[in-house]
Amino acid sequence: MIVTNNKKIHIECLRILAIFFVIFNHTGTTGFQYYTTLNFSMKYILCSSLSVLCTVAVPLFFMISGALLLKKDESFKKILKRITRIFFVLVLTSLFYYIISADNFNQLSIIDFIRIIYTDTMTTPLWYLYAYLAFLFTLPFLRLIARNMKDNDFKYLIILSLLFFVGRSVIAGLTGYWLNKNFSILFIESTIYYPLIGYYVEHRLDIKKFKKIHMILIFILLIINIFVGSLFNYLQILRSTNSLDQTFLSSFNSINAIIVYIFIKFILNKVEISIFLKKIVNLVGGCTFGIYLIEEFLRSKLYWRFYNFINIIFGNMITSILSVICCIFIGTLFIFLLKKLPVIKNLL
Repeated sequence: MIVTNNKKIHIECLRILAIFFVIFNHTGTTGFQYYTTLNFSMKYILCSSLSVLCTVAVPLFFMISGALLLKKDESFKKILKRITRIFFVLVLTSLFYYIISADNFNQLSIIDFIRIIYTDTMTTPLWYLYAYLAFLFTLPFLRLIARNMKDNDFKYLIILSLLFFVGRSVIAGLTGYWLNKNFSILFIESTIYYPLIGYYVEHRLDIKKFKKIHMILIFILLIINIFVGSLFNYLQILRSTNSLDQTFLSSFNSINAIIVYIFIKFILNKVEISIFLKKIVNLVGGCTFGIYLIEEFLRSKLYWRFYNFINIIFGNMITSILSVICCIFIGTLFIFLLKKLPVIKNLL
């Protein structure tokens, strides 16, 4: 396992991959939903398959949180400090977006601001902070659960996700009928399932026992899951006549996120990486939280500039991918400088 400056390189790579997916998820019909502008064809399948893969972004972030936090033995005071930090991040980020969205300062109101962050999100991507806060509030219980679960318990949890998350999606994809929503399992909710599975994959699953044939097989499974998710979503679009329908894009996330995590960890345990590249990965990985907070601002100010410039040379999808990478590059530089400020450093 490659560890530099107390950071595991595969964790940082997963963070970078996840933030790429997050930004790409918000590129609309120029990237994430580009497939909606195409007729059903191989190009349609390839583009929509990338969109299916990108929906593992948030599950990966929750798995990373579980991998890093559920093993720790912390006091309630330390947990409260974590909660307070994220709460202040949420308020300050919301305030930033609240101010820049106003046409003039006369429109700003403290009461209105409090109402919005209490009942809604100031901007759609910030929903994750609310979910992450919920995860932190349950952290003491999840730690107890994770430590006392046996390996077979984790496997049973994965089976539950197969039955009640993947299974119901497969049935709905084939028939158009969904399982009664009242028949739900608490432990396959995102803020519980993914942290627990992240803990399991990171600390209980011996990646060294995996051979190349195992990785080939799970990679094939990932490709099949992505293809079926793409196909089911196409059928749903035909049923709903809504070309932007995304009902089935995340249907296989509970399995796909695990495969992506294992795959990245396996590769980075086998491949030797230069010291310079490790430093770059740690730098970008350490800035991903800050990039996430400003990603909507980055997209609104930079994405289209990059997109219009690069699109002269490349096609739509390649242009979108390169534009996202450019946004991450600029975002890393900005967050790196911002983290030099004493107070901001503690928040990011």
